Amino acid sequence: MVLDVPAPSRHRRIKLLAGRMQRLCCSLVLVASLVLSGCAASLAPREVVLLAADAEGEPVLVTVEMMVATVGMDNGWLYINAEADYRDQRNISLDVPPASQAALRERFGPAEGLIGRRIAVHGWARRQTIVFNDGGRPTGLYYFQTHLFVSDPDQLRLLD
Repeated sequence: MVLDVPAPSRHRRIKLLAGRMQRLCCSLVLVASLVLSGCAASLAPREVVLLAADAEGEPVLVTVEMMVATVGMDNGWLYINAEADYRDQRNISLDVPPASQAALRERFGPAEGLIGRRIAVHGWARRQTIVFNDGGRPTGLYYFQTHLFVSDPDQLRLLD
């Protein structure tokens, strides 16, 4: 007798996919309701972090309002952070590539001048996995950060 029962691994994959789709749909409904109600500009960094987490690595289109806490550079990229500790799980990091920094500086001045200012930023936010390394080798430890890519100064506006 042959039973038509899916293998447990396939069944588990289907169940995980269904859960992801449900969370993504809930996130999309939230974003759509905010946009339709005119409140899209009122998302706080913590709300964006939750939306990005629910999307599980897929980008979500958002407008976030935040107070700039810190700015920093790494490998030529400019990072503008909502929290003093960029590793804080509630942080949103605005990622500005080297090619976009001159235009941003021309419009807003030096990035350090944004510290303490309230800004609104529109773009694609995504949760990224950051792996801890020891001597260039992954340790198996990791944490998540939420990043929003900023390629154009028109994505950013000052609120104060």
